[in-house]
Amino acid sequence: MDKPQELLKACQHTAVLVKLNNGSQIFGVLRNMDAYYNLNLSDCQVINEQGDISSVNQMKINGTFVQSIRLSDQSVQQVEQKVKQQQIPQQTVEVSNITVTVDKPKPKFSLTK
Repeated sequence: MDKPQELLKACQHTAVLVKLNNGSQIFGVLRNMDAYYNLNLSDCQVINEQGDISSVNQMKINGTFVQSIRLSDQSVQQVEQKVKQQQIPQQTVEVSNITVTVDKPKPKFSLTK
């Protein structure tokens, strides 16, 4: 799984703005996604290319039609809080006489001989 997918998976159940190839925009709550960026949204507001707004309870979007996905600052902050709450321990790997230490959630690499 690549980094954008990891971020989107972590942002499930938060608000997103999806821009489609045809110029439409959809604001809704991300419920689920897969490796092909097929999205399931709920509580959607659809804004078509003419600017008309309509409401839809649930929507499935084929990933081939997605131009971009924008996360709110609040969504990103929620993900950062989730990562901090997990308190993932430091990982150390030793290879021969070199030690690589990775601190999480913000990776820091240090090499020692």
